[in-house]
Amino acid sequence: MNSFAAALLAGGRSSRMGFDKAFLLWEGRELWRHQLEKLRALGGPMLLSCREAQEFPPVSDLCFVHDLWPDCGPLGGIASCLRAMEEPLLVVIGVDLPHLPAEMLRDLLAASRPECGAVIKRGDLYEPLAAVYPTGVLPLAEEMLHAGDRKMQHFLRRSIESGRMQALDAPPGSGDWFTNWNTPGIV
Repeated sequence: MNSFAAALLAGGRSSRMGFDKAFLLWEGRELWRHQLEKLRALGGPMLLSCREAQEFPPVSDLCFVHDLWPDCGPLGGIASCLRAMEEPLLVVIGVDLPHLPAEMLRDLLAASRPECGAVIKRGDLYEPLAAVYPTGVLPLAEEMLHAGDRKMQHFLRRSIESGRMQALDAPPGSGDWFTNWNTPGIV
């Protein structure tokens, strides 16, 4: 298997939810802990992308990565994690995708190579928080952040066009896997 680090993106402001969704209880535990278990099942070093103000307890096998580009959304968190790691690939999952199975992350990792990551595509859109990013996309991420373009769809299109990412079609029946928990009504 490829050498990789795994990152849980949990640094969002949760403005639509009204409170930090990372701490929502689901199946008896906080959402961030649920997602962390999926990453732990993969093995490899684990990173938690978060804001300094968030009150996560210390976890012995987890490296906390604070955004180098605050308030720049997932692109800022991914770029910060890519800078913080030594491995050639970064497996990413969003804290608000509790239905995404760890098997999907394994499949993405198996399809990746150190020079080319993988992302799920559903219709015309990519799922940026269920992806494997190679460190080679870091210069593009930084370029876009400095230019003020934080749109993940733009970043992924450009990464695919450059050959640093590949798109994999979502498996049949996987629609619920990508339901983001962004508002109280969805929980």
